[in-house]
Amino acid sequence: MWSVDCIEGPGVAEIHSLEYTPVPWSEQAGGLDPRVRFTFADGFLPTTVHDLGAADDVSGDDVPDLVLAFGQQAVVRSGATGKVVLPVPVPGGFSLSVAGVGDLDGDGRGELLVGSPGEDVGIWFDAGRARVYSGLDGSLMYGYEGADDFDRLGSEVAAVGDADADGTPDFAIQVRRNGGSLQDVLVVSGLDGTVLHTIPAPIGFQDFGNRIAGVGDVDDDGHD
Repeated sequence: MWSVDCIEGPGVAEIHSLEYTPVPWSEQAGGLDPRVRFTFADGFLPTTVHDLGAADDVSGDDVPDLVLAFGQQAVVRSGATGKVVLPVPVPGGFSLSVAGVGDLDGDGRGELLVGSPGEDVGIWFDAGRARVYSGLDGSLMYGYEGADDFDRLGSEVAAVGDADADGTPDFAIQVRRNGGSLQDVLVVSGLDGTVLHTIPAPIGFQDFGNRIAGVGDVDDDGHD
């Protein structure tokens, strides 16, 4: 690389040789590498991805994995290789939301929470369902369903850390009520699947819970 600097006034320049030394991505931008790591081109290639997120360590190789939702399935891909680790079909599912919720049963594999807000439940249209699947074999661990038209339970799902301080990660599910005009957020125990708290939308708030995130123990009381 060469640089031209005018150091003697207009029209006069000296040429200085500059040495260029490439710096690896690991030493830049906090160690983040913005280059493409994986390109998916196998039988599970989605046309439209409805949601995606971190899935903790589902494969058991101590590397966090990735979960994508499309069509009527959620697919976990290895964070180490990009290959499919666990396909989870969701019959009747539509516009799925997904989240890795940590290891709920102590088997060393992260579990998967899948919301299916457009799913009908009995006579209820768009009542919605949410399900927790085992990261070990994809079997169903917990299931939840809306109880009225347009409840759209599972429109948003998220891991929230250990809300009840029992040593097991917990999770949250959004559910609409009053014909879909209001929203609640259900905080659910990862240990036994029971609802720990129902957080209603504050008065005047619309779309409450459309995005949910655990923020940890901000008041230092031992509960996330």
